[in-house]
Amino acid sequence: MKILSTLLFCFITSISYSQTLVDTKWDVYLFGDAESEFSFQFGVDTFYIADLETVPFSIYTENMDTFRINDLESADGCFGKIGDVWGTYLFNIENDTLSFELIEDECDARSSTLVEATIIKSVINSNININILNDITLFPNPITNGILNVKSPEKIDGISIYDPYGKLLISTSEETSFDLSRYSFNLFFVELRKGNNRVVKKVVSI
Repeated sequence: MKILSTLLFCFITSISYSQTLVDTKWDVYLFGDAESEFSFQFGVDTFYIADLETVPFSIYTENMDTFRINDLESADGCFGKIGDVWGTYLFNIENDTLSFELIEDECDARSSTLVEATIIKSVINSNININILNDITLFPNPITNGILNVKSPEKIDGISIYDPYGKLLISTSEETSFDLSRYSFNLFFVELRKGNNRVVKKVVSI
């Protein structure tokens, strides 16, 4: 019985900490005064902005659910010494959304971006024509009466709607009209899925 309990504990522990950032790519959405979009791509111990794998953005270490950004030799200012703490965070991956919780940020530089941004996993395209998803129309955008409509040239597999912080609000494979008036947010992310393909589009409510 004792051996069984030990094995069960080890199994549960391995499930709890099986998430990893290695070899993943994420689309990052910022909003507010300086709204922008870009991507993170994680290697074994280095992560990059967009697809520029020849230009590393920073070095990171990962320990179970803890993510620590370290300095680069070429960094300036607060990041002038190799190994200076750029930031330490708890990270969590749920519903293909990556979130960070700040533990330590000595340079006070990364917390706002990583903690407040919406970070959604990128998916490598399959043989299905991705133009099917790009041709989908979301209207009206901006939303003026609280109702968002989705028009697609053919049936898609799923629609998910997230708030600005990456929280899943709606997930369906049948509906094409959504009443968003009950939510207080003025920005939504709509994920459209077809096979292994996925597109995320922004919708504004006024």
